[in-house]
Amino acid sequence: MGPFKITLFDKTFQRLGWLSDPIEVRCTPRHNRIAECSITVPVDHRQRNLLQAPGARITVDHRGEQQFSGTWDGLAAQGPTLDGTTTLTYTGDLALIYDMLGYPRPGFPVGQQTVESDNRTGPTETVVKAVISANKGRWGAVGDRIMVAPDSGRGAASRVRLRMVPLSDQLEQILDRGGIGLTVQQIDGQLVVDCYEPATFPIALREESGALLDWQWSRSAPTVTRVVVGGAGEGTARIFRNRVDTAREAEWGFVREHFVDARDVGADDPDMETLLSERMDEALAEGAPTAGLGVTLQDTGAFSYGENVHVGDRVTLRFGSGLEVTDILREATLVWSRDTGPAVEATPVIGERTDDPDLTLIRTVAALARGDRARRTR
Repeated sequence: MGPFKITLFDKTFQRLGWLSDPIEVRCTPRHNRIAECSITVPVDHRQRNLLQAPGARITVDHRGEQQFSGTWDGLAAQGPTLDGTTTLTYTGDLALIYDMLGYPRPGFPVGQQTVESDNRTGPTETVVKAVISANKGRWGAVGDRIMVAPDSGRGAASRVRLRMVPLSDQLEQILDRGGIGLTVQQIDGQLVVDCYEPATFPIALREESGALLDWQWSRSAPTVTRVVVGGAGEGTARIFRNRVDTAREAEWGFVREHFVDARDVGADDPDMETLLSERMDEALAEGAPTAGLGVTLQDTGAFSYGENVHVGDRVTLRFGSGLEVTDILREATLVWSRDTGPAVEATPVIGERTDDPDLTLIRTVAALARGDRARRTR
């Protein structure tokens, strides 16, 4: 089994045993994003039917901590049979929560959704756990397995407005802004949903420490300094509001205007002003100066993933000519191979390349999809 303890379960969470004799295990836990795991075994592996049964589940433990729990979602096999392999992929249980639809009136049948939306405000943890608790009940036995841990009221003030959209559309954003992490772990036959506050790694990492494999850093000017939002109405009856980031304009010495179409916000909506204000805040945030950071790390004596640092921790880096940056450890890819010996290769990744063209395209498409879903469910 190697340095990982991989436990197999069926769709009812019945334990089936430990995985034996894998060729390679690749596990990637993530902070507020869906974790992934892949396992490569011989094509004629004796546990192959357990690994690929509908709803098959695994948990992966390393250094005494659960790094992954999730369900099987696909495989790729190659031959010939004598030395063929099968690689099975598993999706982390956070996907179950993120794919859950936020009903306007959770707890009532779909034909009785008689309110515009489910509006909640409060500390980030409170909002997130309340939304999940309110919507899981309609899932029957699956929902019964989701156990939401008690609320500790952590995180900045947040707000959600849900109307038949996946919870990921809003939870990802408020978790990141609220400074909170969300986990879903399989424990004693249940999926335990809980939050955590990122810890701070106490030592600043330097290139000479050997922990930094490579890094990329860039910065660009803002694309938006003031916003006009157009709400409901036509012609002279249309509602307009505006917002100016005076500090940004003073710092950069120029003006860049942007228009936001918010026709979906009704003039009779009691939260109209708040919603229009949020749309302007979002546009200013998206058009803020970008600071692109991507850092790949490796284990050293003082920095060892799974022992003194974990996904979600804040880590300070010092590199280049006096550059110091503190950011979240977003993910860590843990790889073990039968051919390379007993050690696990851990590659933590800190930060996000916010100005990377590929990532920008991905975020743009995701934002458009969120907007489209919001409009279609009005």
